[in-house]
Amino acid sequence: MRAIANYGSKEKYNHIYMGTNSRLDEMQAGFLRIKLKHLDEYNADRNRVAQRYLSGIKNPCVRLPEIGENRTHIWHIFPIFSERRDELEVYLLEKGIGVAKHYPTAINNQKAYAYLDLPHFPFAEEISATELSLPMFVGMTDEQIDYVIDAINGFNG
Repeated sequence: MRAIANYGSKEKYNHIYMGTNSRLDEMQAGFLRIKLKHLDEYNADRNRVAQRYLSGIKNPCVRLPEIGENRTHIWHIFPIFSERRDELEVYLLEKGIGVAKHYPTAINNQKAYAYLDLPHFPFAEEISATELSLPMFVGMTDEQIDYVIDAINGFNG
């Protein structure tokens, strides 16, 4: 039952059942109620961090997210993409920079959906194989952001 309440997953990003997101208990709802009062402020700060990343990261091994014209983003995560993702991940971790692979297995390759006999989704599978999420949190200092940018720009494997 816990797995079903957690997107059908006993371990992160490995979905063995079709599930839902039912992890919000009363305590978490109380915290959320307080935090929602600061949502616009938090989103603006995440955008500040993202804009620094977008303007500062210049490594040809890294593809940055693109934001469409007249579009905004709240930057729940800041994904970058690299054919050398695993090497880059090790390099950044060695420099003390926490990174994460978000959605490392495309949904069509998840056990929970095998019965659907889904087709090959090349774009989803490419993202799953190349995405790496950089640190993104409210209150990141300019020094922290610069450290991440400098480390990525210094990566040449």
